[in-house]
Amino acid sequence: MARKRLLLRLQNRQTYLRILLYFVSISLGAMTISTFSIYTMFSRSASGEIGDHSVVLMKERAGIASSLLESTATYAINWSRNTDFETYALQNFNDAYRDNQIWMKLKDVLKYNPFIDSAYIVNGYTNLVLTSNYGLLPIEGFWDKEVLANIRATDKVYNVSFLPRQLAKFPIGHPAPKNLLSIIISYETNRSISSFVLNVDMKKLHSYIGNEFQSGGSANEIAFFDEHRQLVTSTNAQPLLQQLPVLSKPAEGWTNVDIGGDDYLLAYVDVPFQGIKGWTMTELIPKNKLFNHLHLLRNLTFVFYGIFFLALLITIWRLSRRIYSPLEELIADVKKNHASHSLTQEDSNQQTDNELSYLSQIFNRQKSQLGQLSNYWRENRLASKESVLRELLLHPAENQSNRILERLREQEISLNPGRLCAAIFRIDHYAAFCESNNTRSQRLIKYAMQNIVKEDLASLFVETAGMDDDHIAAVFNLEDDQEPADLLPQLDQIQAHFNQYLSLSSTVVISGICNSFNSLHSSYSNALERSNERFKSGRRRIFFLEAQSEAAADYIYPEEQERAVLAALRLGHQEECISHLEQFVKHLAPYSYSESRLALTHFMINLGKTVRQIRHDYSDPHLWSLTHIEMQLDSLETIDNVMEWLHSVIASVLETNQNAKSNRHSKLMHDIRTIVESNIGNVNLSSKFVADALGMSVPYLRPLFKEIMNQSLSDYITGLRLEEVKRQLVETNRTVEDISRNAGFSALNSFYAIFKKNYGITPAQYRKENQAMRDDRVTG
Repeated sequence: MARKRLLLRLQNRQTYLRILLYFVSISLGAMTISTFSIYTMFSRSASGEIGDHSVVLMKERAGIASSLLESTATYAINWSRNTDFETYALQNFNDAYRDNQIWMKLKDVLKYNPFIDSAYIVNGYTNLVLTSNYGLLPIEGFWDKEVLANIRATDKVYNVSFLPRQLAKFPIGHPAPKNLLSIIISYETNRSISSFVLNVDMKKLHSYIGNEFQSGGSANEIAFFDEHRQLVTSTNAQPLLQQLPVLSKPAEGWTNVDIGGDDYLLAYVDVPFQGIKGWTMTELIPKNKLFNHLHLLRNLTFVFYGIFFLALLITIWRLSRRIYSPLEELIADVKKNHASHSLTQEDSNQQTDNELSYLSQIFNRQKSQLGQLSNYWRENRLASKESVLRELLLHPAENQSNRILERLREQEISLNPGRLCAAIFRIDHYAAFCESNNTRSQRLIKYAMQNIVKEDLASLFVETAGMDDDHIAAVFNLEDDQEPADLLPQLDQIQAHFNQYLSLSSTVVISGICNSFNSLHSSYSNALERSNERFKSGRRRIFFLEAQSEAAADYIYPEEQERAVLAALRLGHQEECISHLEQFVKHLAPYSYSESRLALTHFMINLGKTVRQIRHDYSDPHLWSLTHIEMQLDSLETIDNVMEWLHSVIASVLETNQNAKSNRHSKLMHDIRTIVESNIGNVNLSSKFVADALGMSVPYLRPLFKEIMNQSLSDYITGLRLEEVKRQLVETNRTVEDISRNAGFSALNSFYAIFKKNYGITPAQYRKENQAMRDDRVTG
C-alpha cells in the first residue's frame, strides 16, 4: 500500500523528478569534465617538465658525443696525413715487406682510440686494399663495397666525408651486423681512388655515453640519427624508432610519439661535429613509466570525487524542493499564454497532466517550423557540391571509394568511378583580369564560366568547381567508346563562348582517363602542371594529357649566350644585345617549362646586376629581386611576352645610359676648353697637362677625346693656339715672335711651319691681308 502511494506521488510530481534529474546530470557532467580536464592538464604539464628535463640531460650527453665524434674525426684526419700512409696509398707497385710494415702501423691506429673498429688504406694504382683486421685484399674481392662507392663519388683532394651505415658482410662470419661511421679521406680525385678510411664502432661510442649518464633505467632507448633522419645506432638490439619523425623545432626539444599503439616521450638534441649539421641524439621514454604516480593520484581523485558527489546530490535534492513551487507556477503561466497559439484544439484535448510534456509539444511544433525553413535553405547545394569536388581534386582520396560515393550521393552528384576525366580551364591574362575585376566580379565570372562548360558539355554529366586560383575545374564520365580527344570540337566551342560572352581567353587541359577516384587528384595535378606549356606554346591552346611530348633534352644553362647579351649591353650595342637575347631564348626551346623558367630567372637576376652596374643612379633594386622576377614571369605568362618585356627594359636602359653618357661628355668638353683657354700661353700645355688637371690618365683621356671630338687632343690645343695667334695678328701690332710666344709656341721655326701648313700663307701675309680688309671696313 505504501509502495502504491509512493508511485502515485512520484507520478504526480514528474516535473520535480525531471528537475532533480537535470540538476544531478549537469552537476555530474560538470564535475566529471572538470576532474578529467584537471587531470589532463596536469598530465600535460608533467610531460612538459619531464620533457624539458630530459632535453637538459640530453644536451650534456650530446656535448660528450659531439666532442667524441669531433676528436675521433680529428684523429682520423691526422692519421690520414701520415707520410707513410699517404705514400703507400699513392705508390704504383706492390712490395710484401712494405705491405707488412704498413699493416703493423695500421694496426697501431686501433690501439690509441677504443672506438675504432677498423681502418683501410685503398690504393687506386695497385687496386689493393690494406685492412687492419684482414690484411691485404684486392679491390675486386673487397667486401665493403659501400665505402668504395662513396670514394668513387668524391671529387675533392683531402675531402673528408662521413658515411653512417650498417655493415653486415664480412670475409669471416660475424655474430651480428655492425653499426659503423666510416670517415673517408681521399688523397686524389679523377686520377685514382686512393683513400684512407677509419671505421668508428658507434655501438662502443654509444655504450660509453650511456655509461657516463644513466637516466630512467633500461626501458629508455637512446639512439643517433644522421642528417637524413635515418637511424645510425641505438641502445636496443631491436630499435623501436627506425626513422626520426619530422620535428617542429629541429635543434632541440621533445615531442610525443605513438609507436605500435604505445605512447612515448621523445627528447632530442643536435650533435654537430666537423662542420656537419643535422645529426640528432634522441632518448625514447615510455609514458607508462612516467605516469605511475599520476595514475595513483587519479585513483585518489576518483575516491574524493565519489564522496563529493554524494554531498552534492543531497544539496541538489534540497535545492530542487525549494525551487519547484515557483517553477510550477511558471509552467502554468506558459501553458495559459501559449495554449491558444501553439496548439490546435485537437492537440489541447490530448494534453497530459505532465507540464513538461505539454511544453515539449510546443517545442516540437516550433522545431517542425524551423525544420521546414532549414530544408528550404538546404535545397541550394551548389556550395556543398563544389566543396566536395575541390576536396576530390586537391587531396588524395586514400582508397576510401565507398566513403566518396556516399558523399557524392549526399550531394546528388552522379559521378561513377570508371572512365573519369578532369578538365582545367585556365584564365589567360590573369593579372589583368584581377586588376579589372574586384573579388565579387571574379567569382561571378568564374560561375558564368562553369555554366558555359556545363551547357557546351551537356551530352556528358559534368560537375564543375571554381578553384581558388586562376582556373575552374570540371569532372565528368566519358562514354565507353569515347576518348578525351573526341571532345576537341566542344572545347573549341567553350573557348569561343568564353571570348564571346565574357571577353576571356583561356587555356584548356584535359587529363587522361581515370578508373577510380583515388587517381583523380594526381590527374588534376598533372593537368594543372601541363597548362604551364602555354609559356612556350602561347595562350588559348588545348592540351590533352595523354598526348605526351617528346622527352626534353638534358638541361644545360646557355651561359655563353648570357655572357654575350650582357657584354653587348655594357657596350651599348642594342641590336647585338637583342640578337644574342633571341639566341638565348632559342636555346631554351627543347627544355621543359620548369627548366626554361629556371633559366630565365637566372638570366634576369644577372641582367639586373648588370643594369645596376651600368646605371649608377639606379634606385629600384626590388625590380630585380627573386620575388619580383617570379611575379613578373607569372603575370607575363608566355615567353613571347617575356621577350617583349626584356626588349623594352634593354631599350630603356641603353637610352638612359646614352643620355647620361652625353651629359658627361658635354661637361668634360667644357672643362677641357676652360683649361686650355686659361693656359693657352703656357708652353707646357699638353695632353698630359690637361689630364693631370682633370685627374685622369693620359691613356684614358686621349682615346675618349678622340671618340667625342673626332680629333686628337694635341690638334685641339694647337687649333686654339692658332686662333689666338690670328686674333693678335689682326688686332695688335706686336711682332710675330712675341705673338707666337704668348700663344704657347716654344720655337719660332716650328710655329711658322704649323701656321703655313694650316692656312697656306705666312703669319706676316695673314696680318697684311686681314688688316687691309679691316681698314677697308672702317673706311667704308
